[in-house]
Amino acid sequence: MPTNQGLEGLFEIQSGKLIEGKFPPKACKIIKEWSFEHQKELLEDWDLAQKGKQLLRIPGADQ
Repeated sequence: MPTNQGLEGLFEIQSGKLIEGKFPPKACKIIKEWSFEHQKELLEDWDLAQKGKQLLRIPGADQ
């Protein structure tokens, strides 16, 4: 779950929409854009997580 200044949020991979938690609108926009750019990697990691395997490293939004 991404954190921002002590806040936590749950975001949907496909839409980048905030599902649970509270985040500032600007942070939500950054996460949404980042999730669209890395959607393939996020879905691959989700599949690996469901299988209990080690996740691949995905560059953060600040890189």
